[in-house]
Amino acid sequence: MLIDNSLPMVSVIIPTYNRSAYLIDAIESVFAQDYQPIEIIVMDDGSTDDTAVVLEPYKGRISYFYQHNQGVSVARNKGIENSKGTLIAFLDSDDVWLPDKLAKQVRFLAEHPEIGAVSSHAVYIDQAGKMIRDDPLYPGQSEGLIGFEQNLLRSPLAINTLLIRRDCLPSKPVFPPGVRFGEDWDMCLHLGRKSKIWFLTEKLVGVRNHEGQVSTSFPAQEQVDQKLHNRLGVIERYYIYYPDQECDGLKPKAEAIEFARAAIPSYCNTEYDIGRTYLSEAIRLDPETWNGGKPLYEAIVGAISMIQQKKGIKSGEVILESIFTHLPSTLMSNKNFKKKVYSGVSINQAFASYRMGDYQKVTLLVLRGIVNNSAWSVNRGVWSIFIKSGLKSLQ
Repeated sequence: MLIDNSLPMVSVIIPTYNRSAYLIDAIESVFAQDYQPIEIIVMDDGSTDDTAVVLEPYKGRISYFYQHNQGVSVARNKGIENSKGTLIAFLDSDDVWLPDKLAKQVRFLAEHPEIGAVSSHAVYIDQAGKMIRDDPLYPGQSEGLIGFEQNLLRSPLAINTLLIRRDCLPSKPVFPPGVRFGEDWDMCLHLGRKSKIWFLTEKLVGVRNHEGQVSTSFPAQEQVDQKLHNRLGVIERYYIYYPDQECDGLKPKAEAIEFARAAIPSYCNTEYDIGRTYLSEAIRLDPETWNGGKPLYEAIVGAISMIQQKKGIKSGEVILESIFTHLPSTLMSNKNFKKKVYSGVSINQAFASYRMGDYQKVTLLVLRGIVNNSAWSVNRGVWSIFIKSGLKSLQ
């Protein structure tokens, strides 16, 4: 689509650091848009790979800026300073947009002048750019306005999905320099204070899942601690900036989420004392949620299932037992919670075994899961793989 000067002008800002293997895919996904932006700005944050070389064929078609390594926040901020569009979009250099991303979002903002920014669903893609699974990053997220509570406690606003009116961007600096984890969340919190944010349920972005990501499945403990520190800082800065919201009761809930999110990978790193300390703090801040509630159950089951997929069933079982050996004292005596977690892990193993064709193992795992938590006995999916596996084992 040719640019119509009567329509909003979009500036696309792509920060990059040693991502030459994926950068061209990102740029080409912008060129493939049904609605073409006015400019693509690539902010090179001190890459030491061949980024400059692979961009040579794009001279004249993109704006390229190089800076000594200062972090993604500084790169994005300088990209904004050098942009001319009335609408601003961000794309990480290892991710891609689907062709109708800009067209749909530009049209939405044109039809809804009261909305300052629009987001959307995204899906995971593999290193080759193929969709890993069809379900989005935030399953269950419905279309509509994103309020402050949701933005603070369970934000579905991925930076690559946003299209923002320039005059609705938070005050400078838009992204906080020096923050490695949560800089986009910081921006979204302040953006939500200044304007309305709308979420579209269409899948418009592909987020690449690869080992080189900053947010990796099994981060080192130093990274876990830094992420916790950064994200607690985001919460603290917001409430310092807007002290009128101190009475909303949400701050301790938000802090508890961050401590709990840091506790599980700490356990997985065998840093048991740190994991127990973090989880104890989450329980202190929000006992109703984290003292054996559904979020803690889901966090532990999810982490163990991921470990078993990547490192084998035995590794997951060893770590799970270690977690239960080092829980905070308030959880140590909760036998029902322990049985429920073991049950959830067994059921996840059963589904994984079914997908791999190990049908004899499925029946054993399902029975183990039901023994520990009878609620699974009325789950249709569980019974389906149980019956199908039994029939296949007899063949």
